[in-house]
Amino acid sequence: MPLSVTSWFVDQCAALVPTIVRKFTINASDYSSRVTRWPTISAGWNDLRPQTVTIGAANEDGAFNFFIDNKTTLTSSCTLKFGFTHPTSGDELTTLFAGTVDKVGYAKGECQISLIDRLRQLTQRTIGKSAAPVIWSGATQLPSHIAWWLCTSYGGFSATSGPTNPDIDHASFLAWAAVFSADTVYMQARFEGKPVIEGLRSVGRMTNSAIFMSQGKLAFYRFTNVNTNITSLDNTSIIDLTLSMDDADIVNRQYVNAAYAPASNYWTITPFDQSAASINSYGLHEDILKDATVWYVTSVHALNMAQRIMFTSGQPYERVQVKTPLTSLPMLIGETLLVQDSMLGIGAGWRIMEKQINMDDGMIINKIDGSQIADPFLLDTSILDGTDLLL
Repeated sequence: MPLSVTSWFVDQCAALVPTIVRKFTINASDYSSRVTRWPTISAGWNDLRPQTVTIGAANEDGAFNFFIDNKTTLTSSCTLKFGFTHPTSGDELTTLFAGTVDKVGYAKGECQISLIDRLRQLTQRTIGKSAAPVIWSGATQLPSHIAWWLCTSYGGFSATSGPTNPDIDHASFLAWAAVFSADTVYMQARFEGKPVIEGLRSVGRMTNSAIFMSQGKLAFYRFTNVNTNITSLDNTSIIDLTLSMDDADIVNRQYVNAAYAPASNYWTITPFDQSAASINSYGLHEDILKDATVWYVTSVHALNMAQRIMFTSGQPYERVQVKTPLTSLPMLIGETLLVQDSMLGIGAGWRIMEKQINMDDGMIINKIDGSQIADPFLLDTSILDGTDLLL
């Protein structure tokens, strides 16, 4: 008996709804069907620390007893992938987590498997000693050079160039390094027994850079003021939205200490930049950026850093939290969401600074704000040129 028009239409609509796909692998073996509780995966633009998540998996038949039988499996590699099945192109998955098993526990027919990402390796290795510090004292050390050596020579990450690097997003690193190379931004460094990850944090903080795990690899970005990769969300795509502003986010006088002298524990240069208009409007909000591990060589680049912070933090900016379904899954940290909310009367673009993806229910929380972006605009030459034909 042929289907009615109504039931055919319902079937066609159902076929267009993407099916959530979740993958959990240990040493490339797929255990997705055994997962009883999927985790929430979080990533932030400047939250450089190992992330741990816990998976609940059915073990009534002892499928995960191999951890007991062979203790070396506690270092097994693991991945979590998430996405959907598209009606025409098939499974479209992104790697949300890549790391190793951290610990396991057994109770009530389940195996609780704790995972930790690849950043743990950078916490377990140190660089330099008090008696024999590692020093970059040359006047032409780019911040990217220091970061690369920290990750590879001391952190044990792969030094392979190109997309085959299993640990570092090499394309993002090259683009990040090109920023400092083009502007000849130089730094010096001195490490006396710090964990590698702390040295990397110092580089990120002193250059106002984003360093984080993205799709299973370590990614590097220095966000520009305007981002052209913009996705728009309106009321039909937003499940929940909150907006806040905080006076504590304002910095209207920024000092950046430079030219550090380790022997005397003293920075010989302290340039600053300030916004008189902001000070008049909100009062004085001072901040000092300094680090005895990595520092700028000249006042020019220290001042540039102060001006960069002043440009983005001289005025209070909105912090917006947007909850969506799979709509925003493809968007990465650093890209821009144009959010429209009729009740709040907003329709502006903010950069994604943090994402939380709930693999269990498919909900995604995007934390976006204006701390690393200027308001984008479109240059309409037709309006500029009036009613004349465009040449």
